[in-house]
Amino acid sequence: MALRAQVQQAQKLEGLGALAGGIAHDFNNILTPILSGIELAIAMSSDRPRVVEPLRGSLDACDRARKLVRQILLFSRKTPVQRRPVDLGRLVLEAAELLRASVPASITLRSDLEGATPASPVTALGDASQLVQVLVNLGTNAWHALGDRPGEVVLSVGHRTLDGTTAAPPGVPPGRYARVAVRDTGPGIPPTVQPHIFNPFFTTKPPGLGTGMGLAVVHGIVEEHGGYIGFQTSTRGTCFELFLPLSGPPADSGDFDLPTGRLEGTERVMVVDDHPDIARRIAQLLRRLGYTVFTETSPEVALQRLATEPCDLLITDFMMPEMNGLELVNAVRAILPDVQVLLCTGFHEPLAPDVLAAARVGGTILKPFRFTQLARQVRALLDAPA
Repeated sequence: MALRAQVQQAQKLEGLGALAGGIAHDFNNILTPILSGIELAIAMSSDRPRVVEPLRGSLDACDRARKLVRQILLFSRKTPVQRRPVDLGRLVLEAAELLRASVPASITLRSDLEGATPASPVTALGDASQLVQVLVNLGTNAWHALGDRPGEVVLSVGHRTLDGTTAAPPGVPPGRYARVAVRDTGPGIPPTVQPHIFNPFFTTKPPGLGTGMGLAVVHGIVEEHGGYIGFQTSTRGTCFELFLPLSGPPADSGDFDLPTGRLEGTERVMVVDDHPDIARRIAQLLRRLGYTVFTETSPEVALQRLATEPCDLLITDFMMPEMNGLELVNAVRAILPDVQVLLCTGFHEPLAPDVLAAARVGGTILKPFRFTQLARQVRALLDAPA
């Protein structure tokens, strides 16, 4: 009976994940023209600071919405994995912000960057969304451990050199690592529970308050990143520690800065999206940079038009009713074999690299994207050798 209940719970989670992913996809399509419209309004009002100020407030709200959608996509397991150098200090602050909405007022939530700054960040090669999920899961477990009691949860990040004498999870080789920790002042983990905490479906919480998957997911993500996870616990609290391989400087944060003149161009761009407001907004943004842009909402009509009006770059949505983006790209290749391609998506299972390579897709971009992200990818693709 216990096994059947676990299977039913897993099936329920799978169904909820599919529902959440569908909602996130629709929300991304709604958010994309809102975000780009605000950015366009800011660009057109640069000499009117009293107009720009409230617009930037709306832009910040859009940024928070983007982060919320990312959490929904994490739950639905439809966030494309993107490994790149990430600033772990920023991820700690982001996770703390997400946790703050649910942590009871009796619990103090604190972030400790241990000297890490934007000029001197602690970086690791990884997927930012997955690592935020790890921190949120650990942070949630931490405040659940406190229950109704007053206490403290601390998320921290820093550099650590392990030389064999420093306390670390078993099996961690000596070396210099990025260390991320989540500490609470709860009652600790009972000795009988400790050997099982990373097992799937193991939970000490009452029915309805936990699936037992949180720490299993955390353990899997950390291992996928080539890292190590361990914990120290006593009656005064518990501390989970992550040790991740260090990397070079973090990738560009993609803040809401407007593109500079070096991203301008005069090439011809075709935009295909079954949502006319998205296609129109992309066209408006690119026209401000000097591009000649034409749009279509039907892949079949776009294909017919490209036969007589060739373009240098095709920007296409992935999920469309008549044919998907990859099918359109493959059809266009018969007409324009050397056209560059940028594939947009609101959400989908990550496409295999060999599938993208076979269609010669030059780049992908996840909705809702920022003006700067779009402009940089467009310019990079058009500057790439044929």
